[in-house]
Amino acid sequence: MKYIRTTLTVLGLAAALGGWPLTALAQVNGDPGIQNFEPEVPVIDQPDPEADPEFDPDQPIPQPVEAYNRGVNDYNAGRYAEALENFNQAIALRPDYAEAYMYRGATFNQLEQWGDAIVSLNQAINLNPTYSVAYLQRAFAYYNQDDWSLARADLDSAILYDPGAVRAYVYRAYLDIRQGSDSLAVEDLSTAVQLDDSNAETFYLRGLARSNLGNFNQAVEDFDQAIQIQRRYASAYVGRGAAYYRLGLSDSALDDLNRAVQINDRLPEAYFNRSFVYVDRGRPRRAIEDLDRAIQLRPTYVEAFLNRGIIQASTGNSRAAIEDFSRVLALEPDSAEAYLRQAEVRLASGDALGAINDFSEAIFIDTTYAAAYKGRGDARLATGDLQGAIADYSQAIDLRPNYLAAYAARGKVFTQVGDPQRAYDDLTQVILSDPQNPDPDVFYSRGRAQRALGISQGARADFQQAANLYLQAGEAEGYRNVLDELR
Repeated sequence: MKYIRTTLTVLGLAAALGGWPLTALAQVNGDPGIQNFEPEVPVIDQPDPEADPEFDPDQPIPQPVEAYNRGVNDYNAGRYAEALENFNQAIALRPDYAEAYMYRGATFNQLEQWGDAIVSLNQAINLNPTYSVAYLQRAFAYYNQDDWSLARADLDSAILYDPGAVRAYVYRAYLDIRQGSDSLAVEDLSTAVQLDDSNAETFYLRGLARSNLGNFNQAVEDFDQAIQIQRRYASAYVGRGAAYYRLGLSDSALDDLNRAVQINDRLPEAYFNRSFVYVDRGRPRRAIEDLDRAIQLRPTYVEAFLNRGIIQASTGNSRAAIEDFSRVLALEPDSAEAYLRQAEVRLASGDALGAINDFSEAIFIDTTYAAAYKGRGDARLATGDLQGAIADYSQAIDLRPNYLAAYAARGKVFTQVGDPQRAYDDLTQVILSDPQNPDPDVFYSRGRAQRALGISQGARADFQQAANLYLQAGEAEGYRNVLDELR
């Protein structure tokens, strides 16, 4: 029985990075946790009295610089309204003050006023077309407006004008991970590590990208580095625990995920990933408790609802499973998988017509969803629609030519509709393709097909093999059916 999804979610990037955090532009003291994962702004040069032969130390600093300095101090202290007033004053006194426009744009970013941020950063870039930090800030604003192409273009520019801009590489990698380009992300993050190997988040992100690529041993090494730099890095423990899980190291996975919960008991991904380990250990109730906690911490956690529904279904709690899948569909109406999972529960509960409707919804959302065609074929078979079942199984096979379960199901139906040759062909395909996992039902059905074709010796051999397999599996009913055929 399959308890859980086959794809393990390591850690959502939104949780890992807070959507693309930008807490402050200045250097931050304290733990370099994910909350401080932010672009670094180079110090803005102040007037250098030694470089000006006419400098008079008794003269006051020009007013635009005074206003600008006050704005920077306010910005770094989180007083964004006051910072805006001071940057506006600096700009009014000096309309070509690129640094003031940049910081004003950054302040608007902190206030989540993306349009205003872009306008101000446009001014900074117009005044200084090679202003790397301004491009980085504008990329942040574009990203939050869901314009990822412009965000990426600005990150490219930030790197072009400052090849040592570590944060630009990191954020470009972040975008690549979000868009599924994990190999590109690894390249950028490796460059970032070469430039600065003291940043835990860079190793953490590279670990995520390598996990997505299936390079779990390398991912573990990156998470190790992140944890060495920052001992209480809960998200890195989650990432490493998930990688250990994928490597089959259940004890190490559980240790890391427990450690993540100890460090931060409000990290939903820690509970979500730990539920996989508990399922593998045959503890579905404990897994459900972890998913309950993950959902409590994040009420919109679609993956947690989906996995909890799968576990509920596997333990026979159909009503709870349907509730969870319905919640997924309320949050994500185009989730083909949720419709498929819900359909499977309906079919197992005897509601074949309801299952057909749900499988059809999944197919409407994703016309290439082979499993949905296979499931709808099963549901149509349950209603007695044999030709409809054959049509759906055939579509599933067209979409996934190595779909042995669909071949097996279609072969059995061909036997029922009196087409023994096609039944024999399909069932033989299954037997030859997976000799290490013989299925007694397949041998039994092929035996019936061979008997209908007049191949008595082959039929008897298949029935005998089916009997042996049923006996090994302790399936008494199947064994009795075969014995009836052998008499």
